[in-house]
Amino acid sequence: MHTNIKIKIRKRLISSAICLLLLLAFLVLPAAASGSARLVDGAYLLSGDEADSLETQIDETSDKLDIDIVVVTADSLEGKSSVEYADDYYDEHGFSEDGILLLVAMEDRDYAISTSGKVRDVFTENVIYTLEDEFLPELREGEYRQAFSDFTEGVRTYYIHPEYANSYDDEQSWSDERESGPGGLFKYIPFSGVIGVVLSFFITGQKKAALTSVKQQNYAGTYVKEENLTQKRDVFLYHTIHRTPIPKDRDRKGPDGHGSFSSGHVSSSGNMHGGSHGKF
Repeated sequence: MHTNIKIKIRKRLISSAICLLLLLAFLVLPAAASGSARLVDGAYLLSGDEADSLETQIDETSDKLDIDIVVVTADSLEGKSSVEYADDYYDEHGFSEDGILLLVAMEDRDYAISTSGKVRDVFTENVIYTLEDEFLPELREGEYRQAFSDFTEGVRTYYIHPEYANSYDDEQSWSDERESGPGGLFKYIPFSGVIGVVLSFFITGQKKAALTSVKQQNYAGTYVKEENLTQKRDVFLYHTIHRTPIPKDRDRKGPDGHGSFSSGHVSSSGNMHGGSHGKF
């Protein structure tokens, strides 16, 4: 009798423990899932339907590339810089080592891109600036759904094909004050030769028509005068080239400008991130 009572008590204790564990699981799992959501619209920039379709696009693209693509909007940065906020958010919400996050903070119209792992290696300065060209115009116009969709599609394109990115290297931006190279003169010779032949026929034809009273002479000596004639000719072989690099302002805030690029910095949690930040 005493043994049966002990067995019943144990069963009740086990059942109570299981119920408690299940209750804790239901309380913890939703919080973890919401914390790891790849789209968090804290500033309420999207409608419900826009958020649903955008989240689907982000999740499908992330799964296809085997990285985390994250979009976060916030009303304020809570005293942090946009870079610190973006890096900390990515680190603190359990995303994978390889990923990219776009932060949009409405208080001072800040944005930041934080890259991590393999994505940081792929998204160099040229790729980041090209990606910004994809979504910043819409972001500045308040077309947030389109901006975030273009950001996601841009990540997909340039992560697979970084060679598609535009070139923003300093050595690529030049201002040619004069024609480059000594060959700059000679490339015009065929064109100028054709013009010269046409003009010569026209001029000689006009002069020939004017000489109606002159008879044709059989010897060239008839036209030679007793004078000391000299011939002078200038032949242009080379010319000087002046090429001036156009300085680039990495902190441009104009309508077509980009943010400030960073190839690598350490977040407050000690992880390495890259990316860009600026105003929109």
